[in-house]
Amino acid sequence: GFFQTSDEHETLIARPKDLFDEAVPSGNAVAAHVLFQLAALIGDPEYDRRGRATIELVTGGLQRYPTAFATMLNALDFALATPREVAIIGDPAQQATQEFFAALDQRFMPNLIVAAAKPDDPAASELLPLLRDRPQQSGKPTAYVCRSFVCNLPTTDVATMQQQLDE
Repeated sequence: GFFQTSDEHETLIARPKDLFDEAVPSGNAVAAHVLFQLAALIGDPEYDRRGRATIELVTGGLQRYPTAFATMLNALDFALATPREVAIIGDPAQQATQEFFAALDQRFMPNLIVAAAKPDDPAASELLPLLRDRPQQSGKPTAYVCRSFVCNLPTTDVATMQQQLDE
């Protein structure tokens, strides 16, 4: 788990770890969820391992007091699911590219990973495996709907992307 204070902080009697949800989500739960998302986005199992270690801190509490760990349960749901991945290649200033994002925003898909890049952006494809070898089709904004980095055929049509997400 993660402490609420850094190692350089003044000496405290006890260093607190934020484990329970209160008026705001637990910092450890949010960190676990982000670690799982990073693991899925960049394919680094170390992030997944650290996320699972964070959840293991509260395993008993999850069963006895699930309402105190709602955000941690969301992180666990993400970890146990096989998230869908969407890679969008297009100029974010173009209306056609924005329509893909708008369509994704209208759906409730808590276990969705979205990565986007401008066409021919080598830095993005170097950093994010989901964007590698994903060219635009016919010079139009293109969406790739994937699961575990295995993608359906690319599409330049928002409705087709939505159908692929429903499969």
